Amino acid sequence: MKIENVKIEKLDNLGRGIAKLNNKIVFIDNALPDELVNIEIVKDKKNYSLAKNNKLLKKSIYRRKVCPYSEFCGGCDLINLEYNKQLEYKSKKIEELIKRNFNNDIKINSIIYDKDFSYRNKILLHISQDKLGFFEQMSNNIIDIEKCLLVNGKANNLIKSIRKFIKNNKKLKSVVIRISSNGDTMLIFNGDSLENKILEYFSIVDVIVLNNKTIKGQFIKERLGDKEFLIYPNSFFQVNMFNTLNLYNEVRRMTYNKRYDNILDLYCGTGTIGIFLSDIATSVVGIEIIEDAVIAAKRNADINNIENIKFICGRVEDYIDRFNNIDLIIVDPPRSGLDKKTINNIKRINPKEIIYVSCDPMTLVRDLKELKEDYLIKEITPVDMFPNTHHVECVCLLCRKD
Repeated sequence: MKIENVKIEKLDNLGRGIAKLNNKIVFIDNALPDELVNIEIVKDKKNYSLAKNNKLLKKSIYRRKVCPYSEFCGGCDLINLEYNKQLEYKSKKIEELIKRNFNNDIKINSIIYDKDFSYRNKILLHISQDKLGFFEQMSNNIIDIEKCLLVNGKANNLIKSIRKFIKNNKKLKSVVIRISSNGDTMLIFNGDSLENKILEYFSIVDVIVLNNKTIKGQFIKERLGDKEFLIYPNSFFQVNMFNTLNLYNEVRRMTYNKRYDNILDLYCGTGTIGIFLSDIATSVVGIEIIEDAVIAAKRNADINNIENIKFICGRVEDYIDRFNNIDLIIVDPPRSGLDKKTINNIKRINPKEIIYVSCDPMTLVRDLKELKEDYLIKEITPVDMFPNTHHVECVCLLCRKD
C-alpha cells in the first residue's frame, strides 16, 4: 500500500491521530498532534483511510515513553501522551461534543481525575502456551508482558506467579485478575487445568474461579468512603480503585441539600450508587441483570445497615414499566446506552431529576437528545476513570421542565 509522510493535526474521538492526504482524512494509531509521521495506508475507503505508523520523523514535545509494550499492545491508546495533555484532550472532547449537539447553556465542569498509573482493580490477560498478555492492536496475537503499569504491585506479583504456573499448565486460555484497594485478590481462569493444582499453587489468593465454577472463597471486599462493598466473580464494579469514590461523590454533590421520596437506580451493579444515596431517600429500588451483582447488592445493603433499599434481578426494560411516583432516576448503562423502551418509560415516569452516569459520550449525547424536550441538561462533569486510554466517563444532571 501507499507510503507517505504526514503531519498530525489533532486526535479523533478514539484517540487516533488525524492527518490529511490528498484532501482525504487519514486515521493513524499512536500518533500525536504536531508529529511528522511516516505512514503506510492499510485500508483505503471512499471518505477516509486507515494507516499504520511506520516511523516517527518528528516527535511531539508531549510524547513520553513509559511502557515497553505501548507500540504493539491494543490497550492503552494514549499512554504515550503526557497525562495533563490527556486530561486536556478529554475535556475538550466533551466540550466540543456538547457544543456541537446542544446550545452553549450547558455547564461543563472541570474534569475529575486521580492517579494515572496503578489504578485498575481488574485486568484480563490472554494465555497461549507460555505467552501471557494482551492482544496486539487489531490482531489475536498475544503481546507477552512481564507487568502492567495500570495495576499495582500486588497484581503484578500475581502476573509473575501466573507466568510460572502456565509453563506446566499450557491449556489455560485466559485469566482475570481482580484486586481491591485493601489487598483482597481474585483469579478467574478459563481453560483446562486441575483444580487442586491451581488451589495449591495460588494458596494465598482469596477467591479462585475455574471455568465459571468458584473453587475457593466467594467474594472480595472493597471500601469506598464509609461504605463497604462485596465483589463477586461476575459482579460489575468500577475498575478505577481511586477515582470511583470521586465519581460517586460527584453524584452525591448533584443531590446536595435535596430529599427524595423514591429513587430508581437503573443498571445498579452491586448497588453502590443507590447505597450512597440511601440516606437522602425514603425508598430506593435498584435493577440489575447480573445475578451475582444483585446477590452482592443485597449483601452490601445488609453490611452497611441500609434498610430502605431493595433490588430486582432482571433487564431494566422488562421492569421499568412497573414504576410510577419516582422523583430521581439514576442510570449507569453499558456503553450501548439506553434502549428506546427505557427512555420512553423514563419520560412516562417523569421524575423531577435524572442523573446519567455514562461511560460513552457518544451514546450519552444520543440519549440526551431524546430527553431534552422534557428535561433541562443542567451540568456535565467529565471523570477520568480510564487514564491512558481515550475513554472518559461523564456524570450528567437533568432537571424536569416545569
